[in-house]
Amino acid sequence: HDLPAAVDDYRRGLALLRPLLVQQPANRDRLGALYLLQLRLAATLVEQHDLDGALVSAREAVDAAKRLAQAEPNSLGHSHDLAVAELGLGDVLTARAEPREALPHQREAARLTTDIAGKMLDSTGARADMAYCLAVLGKTLVAVSQKEEARAKLTQARTILKELRKGSPLTPPQEASLAEIDKMLSTL
Repeated sequence: HDLPAAVDDYRRGLALLRPLLVQQPANRDRLGALYLLQLRLAATLVEQHDLDGALVSAREAVDAAKRLAQAEPNSLGHSHDLAVAELGLGDVLTARAEPREALPHQREAARLTTDIAGKMLDSTGARADMAYCLAVLGKTLVAVSQKEEARAKLTQARTILKELRKGSPLTPPQEASLAEIDKMLSTL
């Protein structure tokens, strides 16, 4: 796909959206659009190796998602959006070779998805999200030599994925994640 065109499109959308948010800063639909545009822009900028621009966008995505979650603290959807934004910021920081700075954001994403999964006990999607966040956190913990905590998080993610596999086949990315987790655990 055409990354420069995508960046231009996201920036045009943000240019249209920002004045509307100045008029109505608490408008949830517009905050949601801001979160999504910034998150997509950050991911696209990472692909283009503009890590400084990606960091700015990822931080703005987290800010918008936090505002949404604070406006509706009981909304699992807004909590999920915040987890995705925190994980996205962690991804940008990891791409910038700043794993220690990524950890608080990955921890928050794991905390949020664990909370959501606890409230949606029958949701395989919520448990898969939790496993993914724990696996990402575990991988970063390995990178910063926090092996005991890494082992615990990776084992927790592995257990969740194996439980999910009992109910239905895992997706190819989930199978790949499970294989990567097994490989990391074998070296700890």
